[in-house]
Amino acid sequence: MVRLRRWSPGPAWLLTAALGVGCTGGPEPADPGRVAEAAGFDVLRRAALSPMEGPVVRYDGYVVRPVSLQVFEGFRVSAALWLPDGPGPHPGVLVAHGHFGEGKSAGESQGPAHALARAGYAALAVDTPGVEEGDLPGRRIHFEAGAHGRALLASAGTSAMAAQLHGLVAGLDYLDGRPDVGPLAVIGASGGAVQALYLLFVDPRPVGAVLASYVPMPREARAGGCACDGLPGWPGPDPRLLAATPRPTLWLSELEQPPPEGLPRSATHRVLPGGHGYSDAMVAATLDWLSDRLGGGEAVEGPVPYTDPARLRSRSVGTARFADLLHPEDPPRWSPAPDLDAPYTVDCAGEGPRVILAGGEAADRAALEAAGFSACTLAVRADEVGLDEGLITQRPYVDRFAGALAAAAARERAVGVYAARAWGVAAEGAASLPEAPPYVLRDPLTRPQDVDPARDPAWVHAPGWWWREDPYAKAVVTGADPVALAARLAATPEAAAALTGREVTP
Repeated sequence: MVRLRRWSPGPAWLLTAALGVGCTGGPEPADPGRVAEAAGFDVLRRAALSPMEGPVVRYDGYVVRPVSLQVFEGFRVSAALWLPDGPGPHPGVLVAHGHFGEGKSAGESQGPAHALARAGYAALAVDTPGVEEGDLPGRRIHFEAGAHGRALLASAGTSAMAAQLHGLVAGLDYLDGRPDVGPLAVIGASGGAVQALYLLFVDPRPVGAVLASYVPMPREARAGGCACDGLPGWPGPDPRLLAATPRPTLWLSELEQPPPEGLPRSATHRVLPGGHGYSDAMVAATLDWLSDRLGGGEAVEGPVPYTDPARLRSRSVGTARFADLLHPEDPPRWSPAPDLDAPYTVDCAGEGPRVILAGGEAADRAALEAAGFSACTLAVRADEVGLDEGLITQRPYVDRFAGALAAAAARERAVGVYAARAWGVAAEGAASLPEAPPYVLRDPLTRPQDVDPARDPAWVHAPGWWWREDPYAKAVVTGADPVALAARLAATPEAAAALTGREVTP
């Protein structure tokens, strides 16, 4: 049980309050339309909502039931509806969750939702893709497990944030379509606060948003948290974005800190010390603020229930993966800019002219050595947040690996490159440089469905890569047989001359 205590302003709040919010002389507001554009919101195509509702769990004065909403064709998200008794219309509140490991079932969702329902609000908590029953291969966008999902979405010109926002818009559609639900608002804690703020920029229906335990926005890749909160092309906090917030907001901080720079006059800022997440005091402050805008009731004192997550599981999440949904009309295009200063190591074995082996296995090394080459296995030191920083700054992380490949080939005076699977993308990028040696490619990846997250790095999703007509245009040959590939590489003029000791004829 979560106990909800009635909250009243204390000294901490009085110190920071909202006295500096919205003062004159602030930053020039950004164009509000930039948020949807930066997220690539319109790249993803919505499908009919087709809601599915599950059995109710009854509480005193309201019920809770699971809901399944179709967001994209064959791609559903789960939600849970807390609905007060009576015909309504009840004011509606969308609950966006953060990255606490769960979605609608998390205490950060259930606590506010139960409190809202007891105060007369209809509350809908919506799972983001890849959590709870939606935690399926090809759908994950959170933390390390979601690296491929984030990179794939970015390769099509959209983003993990866009996918999350579409789920919330589906939630608004569901609430808006119910005759027993009235005006709408959105709330969220931590990462949910990020989503709640951006939702105001892409949908006009919420009258305002409550941002509990908010984080600096836009999110910076190296600031911690989930990279799924990033906004491409907006690499860090920007007061101009906050200044452009289109409707009223309540900012609730657990830290003794001033309001974020750029908040407009319509914003209210409060400090309520406590842990990170939706505390009891923040829930009470949320209800007070919503009451002024939606006309709901006040907080009800006493223990707040917790619903068994099994009772909130929806009937279906569909079968589609992100790879099945992406058909961009105008995908971005990668213009390789190999980073020749990227750190790397090579381990050469065997006698003969050197070939850089990128992503290869024992069979590839054996085939090269049998063909008379010295196989130099390439290893590139990865940056833990480099991929996500690249997505936000729009500097593709694959350039690091293309640069390391090119630099290694030059330093080792390699007569060729033998790449496997994902490394074909890096090899194609390296081949864009003058004097690059020829390359062959084993098991080329030509569709996002071919990518195996257990084997292939997430940087394989270069911008627009999966929608190029001839992605490996510079390869000498592609195929599946290491022996045949090594033989074909040996037949190139550079390699053949080195193997026989002859000069290469220009």
